[in-house]
Amino acid sequence: MDTYLSTLLGLFILHLQLHSVSAGELLVLEGESVTLNVTGHEQDKKDLKRMSWSFYEQEIVVYSHKNSDVDYDRVYEARVEFDVSTFSLKLKNLQKSDSGLYKAEKALHGKQKETVAEYMIYVLEHAAAPTLTVVSNWSSSDSCNVTLNCTGLNVSLISRCNGIVCSQEGGVTSLSISLNHNTVSCNHSNPVSWRQTTMEFKPLCPLYREEHQIDINRGTTEKTEKTIGVILGIIGIGVVIISIGVICRKRKIRDHNIPSGVVESPGLTDNTYDEPVSQTKGNTAPPITIYDTVQLPAPTSPAEAHQTPACPETIYAVVKKKENSA
Repeated sequence: MDTYLSTLLGLFILHLQLHSVSAGELLVLEGESVTLNVTGHEQDKKDLKRMSWSFYEQEIVVYSHKNSDVDYDRVYEARVEFDVSTFSLKLKNLQKSDSGLYKAEKALHGKQKETVAEYMIYVLEHAAAPTLTVVSNWSSSDSCNVTLNCTGLNVSLISRCNGIVCSQEGGVTSLSISLNHNTVSCNHSNPVSWRQTTMEFKPLCPLYREEHQIDINRGTTEKTEKTIGVILGIIGIGVVIISIGVICRKRKIRDHNIPSGVVESPGLTDNTYDEPVSQTKGNTAPPITIYDTVQLPAPTSPAEAHQTPACPETIYAVVKKKENSA
């Protein structure tokens, strides 16, 4: 195929040297179609006498403007279409033998024939499916070395892969090797098409890939366990703080709910209250209700410190004062 392209390129260069009108270069996939256009055709219709398309010096189609007659060469008749309004030529189902120079010429009344369009067409076949073979492979728990050979037609590319990337040797532009996750791809391309062959990479480095995967899984598991532990710890601390707050709040509310008519007893310590002595018959003194709030002692050991911190406690007691003797 490289010889074929070189021949076409040589023809194209020779044409440029022999003609003043530069040709447009078109690369077409074998079996497809292409349309060759002519510019400036609108102003030419009035004085146009004749328009033709040719492949090198062989005329493909001739159009006579006077009677709008289109005459095709019998070799191309089933494979071309001429548009009488735009003078464009459509080539269908192109083959490699159709590669070459196509030229459009017009003849106006009272003037000589002139070239109005030129195209150099290269018909390329589909890129061949490449082959991917293993030259050598070796692996251990912490390293991997694989040498691969990617071949397309008469060219080949050697590549070395380490489990992460593949490095290429040589400057073959039509071939390439890449490693994506666990798949090695060998690509063969030309300007109009490409084909690909793939291979699983893991079987080529079983030791390295297995250990590498185990390390990844182990690291992920440990990280997950640590994250869960931190979350549970935060939740536990939050529950403890909320519980302490609720308990203290309830006790403070209870401490402040002193029955009406309760007055401070001057003979008692702080936060000690007694009820006033009511006037009753006889000499028997009524019982006294005493409310006292006390603070528990601070913890003296680490074990006690982890327990729920003590809130001020309220002690309720009913006592009976001693009767005064007459």
